Amino acid sequence: MLIVEVSSTGHEREPTFWFGIRDSDALTNSIASARLRLSERVEADADLRRHYGLTPAEARVASGLAAGATLKEIAGLQEMSYETVRLHLKRVFVKTGTNRQADLVQLLMRTPPIP
Repeated sequence: MLIVEVSSTGHEREPTFWFGIRDSDALTNSIASARLRLSERVEADADLRRHYGLTPAEARVASGLAAGATLKEIAGLQEMSYETVRLHLKRVFVKTGTNRQADLVQLLMRTPPIP
């Protein structure tokens, strides 16, 4: 879920902000960068699914943790309840042979991509 707050000050000379970005070049670069990260994440999720037999939801939770997100952040981004994310995490632990988030992230960082 994406939440954007737009407000108008009524002053035409003030710069326009979109996600804290002042100019259109920076905005274009940010969007391109986000698209690249998303495509890389989709590939990484597919690799996790093949390596460990994860479901799509389990792979999203695992890759979210590897990216540094908290369970609450993952729940918000995936539009799942916190308890559902915890359930997926427990299943990821079983499938990867880990039992702590730190161990899971360390394992995922060592997992090579599938050619």
